Amino acid sequence: MLPYSREILFSVFQSYQSSYGWLIVLFYLGLLPGLWWLIRAAPGPVARFWALWVLALAWALVGQLFFVKTFLDYDFLARYEAWLFFAQTLGLLWAGGWGLRSGAAFRAPGSAWLSGVMCCIGLLGLPLWDFVAQLNAGQEWPAALSAARWFGTAPGPTVVVTFALLLRVRAHWLLWVLPLVWSFKAGLVAYWLGLTSDYSLLLVGVVAAIFAVINTPHPGWIGVGRDSGRAK
Repeated sequence: MLPYSREILFSVFQSYQSSYGWLIVLFYLGLLPGLWWLIRAAPGPVARFWALWVLALAWALVGQLFFVKTFLDYDFLARYEAWLFFAQTLGLLWAGGWGLRSGAAFRAPGSAWLSGVMCCIGLLGLPLWDFVAQLNAGQEWPAALSAARWFGTAPGPTVVVTFALLLRVRAHWLLWVLPLVWSFKAGLVAYWLGLTSDYSLLLVGVVAAIFAVINTPHPGWIGVGRDSGRAK
């Protein structure tokens, strides 16, 4: 069982994100150009650098602002979860720099379409689900908007967008480990707290991992060999 309830969780998000609304706006404005270039048929190295480094910043700030500064008083595991997010930050920074030098891309058939769907889930689907749920619970719309979990300030949407971007870059399999661990953890939290929307994190993680493994001929680098032909 968890040391907090569903009501406490959304109360924490409401209090926390009401102070960082400007950060959410900056993340969305900063990430969208990179996402557009990355998901299109022939993503370039600058787009991958841009998207992965914005994503790395999101993981770092979720680790620091949410887990360390906000959630530590409610969950003793928050300190260790923060370190997981910091570790993923370093991996994404390295992947962004390596992709800029090598021009490595993952162009498996269907990856652009699947990545776009997952981006919509992480950037809009999950926050809007929370928003509607909070309205149905009797919250006024400004409070419901603050309680919704958004990319860049909440772990769930940030992890979903990470899967979306990993489907469009060529990255070491280690970069998949922590997002997958979090997606399975989200599935457990969804069961314990009755958060139906969080089952989508588990589904997205499983689908992304299976798709990447099926379309990757090399055991170490997800997507190796796919960037030599034309994009599909």
